[in-house]
Amino acid sequence: MLSTRAAAEAGRYRTSRTPYMREIMDDLSPASPVERVVLMKAAQTGATEAGNNFIGYVIHQAPGPILAVQPTVELAKRNSQQRIDPLIEESAELRRLVVPARSRDSGNTVLAKRFPGGQLVLTGANSATGLRSM
Repeated sequence: MLSTRAAAEAGRYRTSRTPYMREIMDDLSPASPVERVVLMKAAQTGATEAGNNFIGYVIHQAPGPILAVQPTVELAKRNSQQRIDPLIEESAELRRLVVPARSRDSGNTVLAKRFPGGQLVLTGANSATGLRSM
């Protein structure tokens, strides 16, 4: 789901807009025999959104631990607030699975999102503590 807060074209994600990302997202599926996906890409090509789609997929369809690493902790916080939070808030299924950080006992913060069967941890490559958290 593309958020009205995060995308110029909000609504359901359509690979027809970025057909070159379809194979990459298929390879991220647990059903794929591919064991490692590496991207070398230009800026603003849809890779971050594909990664966010994968996060939503894991939360909803294949629960487990997720470690999302940005270059810095500040960028991880920004990605969480500007991309991940809207993704969760604007998807009924994800909203049902991820308890809002506002709930006293949710265990959720800007950099950690718990859901049944797993947890998303966002951190920066510049944080040794964050990288050890999984």
